Amino acid sequence: MSENIKEIILSKISEFVKNYDSPSFNRGYVEIEAKDILPVFNSLYNDLDARFITATGFDTSKNIEIFYHFDFDKSNYVLTVKTTLLRENPSIDSLSKIFDGALWIEREMHELLGIDFVGHPNLKHLILPENWEDGNYPYRREERNG
Repeated sequence: MSENIKEIILSKISEFVKNYDSPSFNRGYVEIEAKDILPVFNSLYNDLDARFITATGFDTSKNIEIFYHFDFDKSNYVLTVKTTLLRENPSIDSLSKIFDGALWIEREMHELLGIDFVGHPNLKHLILPENWEDGNYPYRREERNG
């Protein structure tokens, strides 16, 4: 069944996929451009009935990366979609336009990594105190030479 879901997923989003890896029968990874986030996620969520699990973001010192995790419950398959943002100005469309489940995790990543989720209805503080210094993102790595 998982082989079938892999083919179905790729047939729906192949035009957007830069890289694809499936290290096990029930796990897949795709990489897409940040500009393609809404059509890819709309297809996964609305066309393929994927359930948004969560997203994780981190600073690689060169870029900001976001990993979005989806579960295809009927097929017992988990897909992670990776995208990379410029560290100097990390910005991406908000997934809250497609599903409400993205609202809280986007606020958290905005607050801790400084990612601007365009179209998010409420990027106010979630974890840090309201008087936290603007531009000070606790999960950002210090710039390093070499």
